[in-house]
Amino acid sequence: MLDGGAVVAVQKNWSTLMGIERAQGGIVGIVHPYPAEEWDMIDGAKTMGIEHERSGIRQLWARMRWLARYRYFLWMFIYRRIRMHYAGAALGALWSVLTPLLMTVVFSVVWLLVFPSHQIANYPAFLLAGLVPWNYFSGALSAATASIISERDLVQKVPLPREMLPVGVVVSLIPSLLSGLLVYFLLALALGMHITGWVLFIPLIILLEVLFTIGLSFFLATANVFYRDVQEVLQVILQAWFFLTPIWYPLDTLPRQFTLLGLQIDIWRWAQILNPMASLVAAYRDLLYWGRLTDLAFLLRTGVTISIVLVAGYLFFLHYSDRFAEEL
Repeated sequence: MLDGGAVVAVQKNWSTLMGIERAQGGIVGIVHPYPAEEWDMIDGAKTMGIEHERSGIRQLWARMRWLARYRYFLWMFIYRRIRMHYAGAALGALWSVLTPLLMTVVFSVVWLLVFPSHQIANYPAFLLAGLVPWNYFSGALSAATASIISERDLVQKVPLPREMLPVGVVVSLIPSLLSGLLVYFLLALALGMHITGWVLFIPLIILLEVLFTIGLSFFLATANVFYRDVQEVLQVILQAWFFLTPIWYPLDTLPRQFTLLGLQIDIWRWAQILNPMASLVAAYRDLLYWGRLTDLAFLLRTGVTISIVLVAGYLFFLHYSDRFAEEL
């Protein structure tokens, strides 16, 4: 007996990941964070009565308390994912620097050849300011969508909050985003650009992007458990989404008036309303490239949209998470 807690038997190969102790006979034990008298049986695991908290805010609050008990596992899982991300690569973490640089070179050449009359000052920096957040978003969303499937052993055999898997995957790729931003700053300095104090707002934009990615990941990771085609469809959607987001072209190039079936449509405005990534990329570019404070009112509306996506996605995930083990 370990400090009055209960010990759950899991496979030996997860011992390093979850910071657990080895017991006699090769069994690996985890000290469960709740006293035995507070537990209820859920899917083979014992948790603090989460299933009884079915009403809205109470359910979320109870779930948050449960998640807080597993924060050590979350950090260990994130650490493991960071190590796995570049495992076996000859250049290792250098790819997080080389990838945005190589893509910037390619797109800069294409822009120069295809749009010679629409040149933008310091275009490589302009492009990188949008490309870095997009690369993080698309990579994290793809990896998080597959997180439940790729960690099927963990889902089936370890009694842990399953939402930690997509969350951990999204958070584990933040170092790649930060590496890309470092590349941007070095490039901007090399081009003689002035970096203003507005860059101090970058952490806020990063937080919004991470939360938006997590919210979408809850929807997609859940759907991917039941329909394995989701991963393939997502790649097509991301390709289209990339071109619909002003990453390699200025947002101002979108028409303010466009006639469709006799209706006048403000493409510029609707692109930002219907596409949160367009707003986030514009915010990154305002702070990094233009050196100005982004439109706080529009950013606030984007934050509200992201909050709705996050909460709705989480509730959707919780509704179906009990069926993951049997579907896998």
